[in-house]
Amino acid sequence: MLNLDRRELIGRTLAVGASAAVGPSAGLARANRRTSVLGARPLTVDDALPGRTTHLRYAVNIEMWSFDTKDPVERMRQAAKLGFSGVEIWPWRGKDVDALARASKELGVEIVQFTAWGFTPGLNDPKNHDAFVKEIEASCETAKKLGTKLLLVVAGNDQPGMTKEQMHQNVIDGLKRAVPIAEQHDVTLMLEPMNVRVDHKGHCLYGSPDALRIVKAVDSPRVKICWDLYH
Repeated sequence: MLNLDRRELIGRTLAVGASAAVGPSAGLARANRRTSVLGARPLTVDDALPGRTTHLRYAVNIEMWSFDTKDPVERMRQAAKLGFSGVEIWPWRGKDVDALARASKELGVEIVQFTAWGFTPGLNDPKNHDAFVKEIEASCETAKKLGTKLLLVVAGNDQPGMTKEQMHQNVIDGLKRAVPIAEQHDVTLMLEPMNVRVDHKGHCLYGSPDALRIVKAVDSPRVKICWDLYH
């Protein structure tokens, strides 16, 4: 394995992002210069697509990328043209699930994950746990249609009058109730901490240590962390 320090790793990651941002032709030119030095075969145009890599599979978030349409199905088509074999979406509600399922099969693009429970109402408030369980059940049925195995779960914004410890315990209790459902449907719930320093001020869960404590307390292989480098 390569031994990379943090600065070098981030630098290489940013370089990959820059290549993707300038488009296939520029990326191809740089790649061909690199392969000619290494003595490898020149890359083809298809190889140079941002989503096409040799050793890793990437799923692009079609909610965040600046496609020229708001239609999720058309965004999936554009992601496929860029070479991505997977996409992720935010809430499935409000979207044409059947159309997404058809497009996924037609394009050969996997819908890797979607948001099953968002910021509000908060999972960190026990009064919302009955609704949370019902929504996870509904999301599992949707996951079956879409062929999705990863469901994103958000802990919730701060609850007035509750300590962080109380809110986190409520998240643990809610997730434990959902574990049998996840087991039954063969899906994994992913808890995502948020960046409270920049754009999620007032959210109850930030950083890996607290997220790890919650997931370890739930103690199920069906509950893991969505570790977003930005957050």
